[in-house]
Amino acid sequence: MELTEMVRTQVQLSEDQARRMKQLAAAQHVSIAEIVRRSVDLYVGQNGDTDLAERRRRALAVVGKYAADVPDLGRNHDKYLDEAFAQ
Repeated sequence: MELTEMVRTQVQLSEDQARRMKQLAAAQHVSIAEIVRRSVDLYVGQNGDTDLAERRRRALAVVGKYAADVPDLGRNHDKYLDEAFAQ
């Protein structure tokens, strides 16, 4: 595991956010700071860490790799998704 220098910072959370962070940290047996670091990594990764060209490359890499037992899935995917969430 790579050792990374930590930078101390301060954030303000609502009471509800703080409560949920404590619950999540306790459930995962990690510190609140670790939950914050994971959250930041996830948010940054979804919002700018990966450029558009890389996201396109990743999306195209999975095209055709999977098959469905439903012949009209490509045309009626919303219908099947609705049915799956309704279950």
